[in-house]
Amino acid sequence: MEAQLPEPGRQISKDAVKVWMISSFIGNCVGLLLLGGLIWAAGRYGWYPWIGLVFKMIFVFLVLYLPYDVWIEPIYRQKTWRYEIHDQFIQLKYGVLEKNHFLIPMTKIQYVNLRQGLLLRKYGLADITVKTMASEHEIPGLPLEEAKQLRMQIAKLAAIAEEEEALGIDGKRPVDEIAAAENGEGEAVPAAFQKPEEETAAPERKDKERTEGDTDAADSALPSGGGDAEDVRHG
Repeated sequence: MEAQLPEPGRQISKDAVKVWMISSFIGNCVGLLLLGGLIWAAGRYGWYPWIGLVFKMIFVFLVLYLPYDVWIEPIYRQKTWRYEIHDQFIQLKYGVLEKNHFLIPMTKIQYVNLRQGLLLRKYGLADITVKTMASEHEIPGLPLEEAKQLRMQIAKLAAIAEEEEALGIDGKRPVDEIAAAENGEGEAVPAAFQKPEEETAAPERKDKERTEGDTDAADSALPSGGGDAEDVRHG
Protein backbone atom coordinates (compact mmCIF):
# COMPACT_ATOMS: atom_id res chain seq x y z
CA MET A 1 0.00 0.00 0.00
CA GLU A 2 1.18 3.53 -0.72
CA ALA A 3 2.02 5.70 2.26
CA GLN A 4 -0.48 8.48 2.88
CA LEU A 5 0.75 11.99 2.30
CA PRO A 6 0.97 13.91 5.60
CA GLU A 7 -1.22 16.98 5.87
CA PRO A 8 0.60 20.32 5.57
CA GLY A 9 1.17 21.90 8.96
CA ARG A 10 2.75 25.32 8.43
CA GLN A 11 0.43 28.34 8.82
CA ILE A 12 0.55 31.86 7.51
CA SER A 13 0.76 34.90 9.81
CA LYS A 14 -2.31 36.02 11.77
CA ASP A 15 -1.55 39.59 10.71
CA ALA A 16 -2.64 38.54 7.22
CA VAL A 17 -6.23 38.73 8.53
CA LYS A 18 -5.84 42.49 9.11
CA VAL A 19 -4.42 42.99 5.63
CA TRP A 20 -7.26 41.05 4.03
CA MET A 21 -9.91 42.87 6.08
CA ILE A 22 -8.62 46.32 5.14
CA SER A 23 -8.16 45.37 1.49
CA SER A 24 -11.64 43.84 1.27
CA PHE A 25 -13.26 46.84 3.00
CA ILE A 26 -11.62 49.28 0.58
CA GLY A 27 -12.63 47.18 -2.42
CA ASN A 28 -16.25 46.92 -1.30
CA CYS A 29 -16.49 50.66 -0.56
CA VAL A 30 -15.15 51.51 -4.01
CA GLY A 31 -17.68 49.12 -5.58
CA LEU A 32 -20.58 50.64 -3.62
CA LEU A 33 -19.54 54.17 -4.57
CA LEU A 34 -19.38 53.25 -8.25
CA LEU A 35 -22.79 51.58 -8.11
CA GLY A 36 -24.24 54.57 -6.27
CA GLY A 37 -22.94 56.84 -9.03
CA LEU A 38 -24.48 54.62 -11.73
CA ILE A 39 -27.84 54.57 -9.93
CA TRP A 40 -27.78 58.38 -9.74
CA ALA A 41 -26.83 58.65 -13.42
CA ALA A 42 -29.63 56.25 -14.43
CA GLY A 43 -32.23 58.48 -12.73
CA ARG A 44 -30.63 61.76 -13.74
CA TYR A 45 -30.30 61.01 -17.46
CA GLY A 46 -33.46 58.94 -17.91
CA TRP A 47 -31.87 55.55 -18.71
CA TYR A 48 -34.13 52.55 -19.21
CA PRO A 49 -35.88 51.72 -15.91
CA TRP A 50 -34.58 48.14 -15.87
CA ILE A 51 -30.96 49.39 -15.89
CA GLY A 52 -31.48 51.36 -12.68
CA LEU A 53 -33.26 48.36 -11.14
CA VAL A 54 -30.33 46.05 -11.90
CA PHE A 55 -27.86 48.50 -10.35
CA LYS A 56 -30.01 48.76 -7.22
CA MET A 57 -30.20 44.96 -6.85
CA ILE A 58 -26.40 44.66 -7.14
CA PHE A 59 -26.01 47.47 -4.59
CA VAL A 60 -28.23 45.68 -2.05
CA PHE A 61 -26.38 42.40 -2.62
CA LEU A 62 -23.00 44.03 -1.96
CA VAL A 63 -24.29 45.67 1.22
CA LEU A 64 -25.50 42.28 2.52
CA TYR A 65 -22.31 40.50 1.40
CA LEU A 66 -19.93 43.08 2.89
CA PRO A 67 -19.95 41.79 6.53
CA TYR A 68 -19.03 38.27 5.44
CA ASP A 69 -16.39 39.42 2.95
CA VAL A 70 -14.74 41.88 5.39
CA TRP A 71 -15.02 40.30 8.86
CA ILE A 72 -15.76 36.58 8.49
CA GLU A 73 -14.03 35.23 5.36
CA PRO A 74 -10.51 36.56 6.20
CA ILE A 75 -10.55 34.83 9.61
CA TYR A 76 -11.54 31.43 8.22
CA ARG A 77 -9.17 31.88 5.30
CA GLN A 78 -6.20 32.29 7.64
CA LYS A 79 -7.26 29.36 9.83
CA THR A 80 -7.63 26.98 6.90
CA TRP A 81 -4.45 28.00 5.02
CA ARG A 82 -1.69 25.38 5.31
CA TYR A 83 1.51 24.75 3.38
CA GLU A 84 4.55 22.49 3.56
CA ILE A 85 7.87 22.39 1.71
CA HIS A 86 9.21 18.91 0.87
CA ASP A 87 12.37 17.96 -0.99
CA GLN A 88 10.47 16.94 -4.12
CA PHE A 89 7.34 19.11 -4.05
CA ILE A 90 5.41 21.95 -2.39
CA GLN A 91 2.09 21.20 -0.74
CA LEU A 92 -0.63 23.87 -0.49
CA LYS A 93 -4.05 23.45 1.12
CA TYR A 94 -6.59 26.22 1.60
CA GLY A 95 -10.20 27.26 1.04
CA VAL A 96 -13.30 28.23 3.02
CA LEU A 97 -16.22 27.31 0.79
CA GLU A 98 -14.13 25.56 -1.86
CA LYS A 99 -11.25 23.37 -0.70
CA ASN A 100 -8.05 23.36 -2.74
CA HIS A 101 -5.10 20.97 -2.29
CA PHE A 102 -2.11 21.40 -4.61
CA LEU A 103 1.12 19.43 -5.03
CA ILE A 104 3.71 21.38 -7.02
CA PRO A 105 6.74 19.32 -8.20
CA MET A 106 10.08 21.05 -7.64
CA THR A 107 11.17 20.07 -11.17
CA LYS A 108 8.34 22.16 -12.69
CA ILE A 109 9.14 25.41 -10.85
CA GLN A 110 10.48 28.17 -13.12
CA TYR A 111 10.92 30.99 -10.62
CA VAL A 112 9.99 32.13 -7.10
CA ASN A 113 8.93 35.73 -6.51
CA LEU A 114 8.54 37.77 -3.31
CA ARG A 115 5.89 40.51 -3.42
CA GLN A 116 5.19 43.21 -0.83
CA GLY A 117 2.50 45.85 -1.34
CA LEU A 118 1.68 48.86 0.83
CA LEU A 119 -0.52 47.03 3.32
CA LEU A 120 1.82 44.04 3.49
CA ARG A 121 4.79 46.35 4.10
CA LYS A 122 2.89 48.12 6.90
CA TYR A 123 2.50 44.83 8.80
CA GLY A 124 5.91 43.41 7.84
CA LEU A 125 4.48 40.69 5.62
CA ALA A 126 5.13 39.42 2.11
CA ASP A 127 3.59 37.02 -0.42
CA ILE A 128 5.54 34.25 -2.15
CA THR A 129 4.61 33.47 -5.76
CA VAL A 130 5.66 30.14 -7.29
CA LYS A 131 5.49 30.05 -11.10
CA THR A 132 5.41 26.85 -13.15
CA MET A 133 4.97 26.39 -16.90
CA ALA A 134 1.24 25.74 -16.51
CA SER A 135 0.14 27.76 -13.49
CA GLU A 136 1.00 30.21 -10.72
CA HIS A 137 0.55 29.64 -6.99
CA GLU A 138 0.82 31.97 -4.01
CA ILE A 139 1.71 31.54 -0.35
CA PRO A 140 0.29 34.73 1.19
CA GLY A 141 0.80 36.61 4.44
CA LEU A 142 4.21 35.39 5.56
CA PRO A 143 6.51 37.38 7.88
CA LEU A 144 9.11 39.11 5.71
CA GLU A 145 12.18 37.26 7.02
CA GLU A 146 10.39 33.92 6.82
CA ALA A 147 9.31 34.74 3.27
CA LYS A 148 12.91 35.51 2.25
CA GLN A 149 14.17 32.24 3.75
CA LEU A 150 11.34 30.30 2.12
CA ARG A 151 12.10 31.81 -1.27
CA MET A 152 15.75 30.74 -1.03
CA GLN A 153 14.78 27.26 0.22
CA ILE A 154 12.40 26.66 -2.68
CA ALA A 155 14.91 28.01 -5.20
CA LYS A 156 17.66 25.69 -3.92
CA LEU A 157 15.40 22.63 -3.81
CA ALA A 158 14.11 23.36 -7.31
CA ALA A 159 17.68 23.62 -8.61
CA ILE A 160 18.66 20.32 -6.96
CA ALA A 161 15.54 18.57 -8.29
CA GLU A 162 16.24 19.87 -11.81
CA GLU A 163 19.82 18.60 -11.62
CA GLU A 164 18.69 15.17 -10.42
CA GLU A 165 16.10 15.01 -13.22
CA ALA A 166 18.87 15.78 -15.74
CA LEU A 167 20.78 12.74 -14.46
CA GLY A 168 17.76 10.54 -15.11
CA ILE A 169 15.10 9.04 -12.92
CA ASP A 170 17.18 5.91 -12.28
CA GLY A 171 20.28 7.92 -11.42
CA LYS A 172 22.14 7.26 -14.69
CA ARG A 173 24.31 9.95 -16.15
CA PRO A 174 23.46 11.63 -19.47
CA VAL A 175 24.78 9.96 -22.61
CA ASP A 176 26.79 13.02 -23.70
CA GLU A 177 28.58 13.22 -20.35
CA ILE A 178 29.54 9.52 -20.49
CA ALA A 179 30.82 9.85 -24.06
CA ALA A 180 32.95 12.87 -23.11
CA ALA A 181 34.47 10.99 -20.19
CA GLU A 182 35.30 8.01 -22.40
CA ASN A 183 37.12 10.32 -24.82
CA GLY A 184 39.21 11.80 -22.02
CA GLU A 185 37.33 15.12 -22.06
CA GLY A 186 35.64 14.69 -18.71
CA GLU A 187 35.97 12.87 -15.42
CA ALA A 188 36.46 9.11 -15.21
CA VAL A 189 33.41 6.99 -15.92
CA PRO A 190 32.31 4.89 -12.94
CA ALA A 191 32.26 1.13 -13.39
CA ALA A 192 28.47 1.12 -13.47
CA PHE A 193 28.53 3.26 -16.61
CA GLN A 194 31.49 1.61 -18.39
CA LYS A 195 30.85 -0.69 -21.35
CA PRO A 196 31.75 -4.38 -20.90
CA GLU A 197 35.19 -5.35 -22.24
CA GLU A 198 33.66 -7.81 -24.71
CA GLU A 199 31.56 -5.02 -26.25
CA THR A 200 34.55 -2.68 -26.60
CA ALA A 201 37.02 -5.40 -27.75
CA ALA A 202 34.78 -6.93 -30.43
CA PRO A 203 34.78 -3.86 -32.73
CA GLU A 204 38.57 -3.57 -32.38
CA ARG A 205 39.07 -7.22 -33.47
CA LYS A 206 36.77 -6.71 -36.44
CA ASP A 207 38.67 -3.59 -37.54
CA LYS A 208 42.03 -5.43 -37.24
CA GLU A 209 40.78 -8.43 -39.26
CA ARG A 210 39.37 -6.12 -41.94
CA THR A 211 42.70 -4.25 -42.21
CA GLU A 212 44.72 -7.48 -42.51
CA GLY A 213 42.35 -8.81 -45.19
CA ASP A 214 42.71 -5.62 -47.25
CA THR A 215 46.54 -5.84 -47.03
CA ASP A 216 46.62 -9.48 -48.24
CA ALA A 217 44.36 -8.66 -51.17
CA ALA A 218 46.59 -5.77 -52.21
CA ASP A 219 49.75 -7.95 -52.10
CA SER A 220 48.19 -10.67 -54.23
CA ALA A 221 47.21 -8.15 -56.90
CA LEU A 222 50.79 -6.90 -57.45
CA PRO A 223 53.15 -8.73 -60.02
CA SER A 224 56.18 -10.60 -58.71
CA GLY A 225 59.18 -8.36 -58.09
CA GLY A 226 61.78 -11.15 -58.93
CA GLY A 227 60.75 -11.51 -62.62
CA ASP A 228 61.18 -7.79 -63.21
CA ALA A 229 64.75 -7.84 -61.84
CA GLU A 230 65.77 -10.85 -64.09
CA ASP A 231 64.53 -9.09 -67.23
CA VAL A 232 66.65 -6.07 -66.46
CA ARG A 233 69.85 -8.10 -66.10
CA HIS A 234 69.43 -9.89 -69.44
CA GLY A 235 68.54 -6.73 -71.26
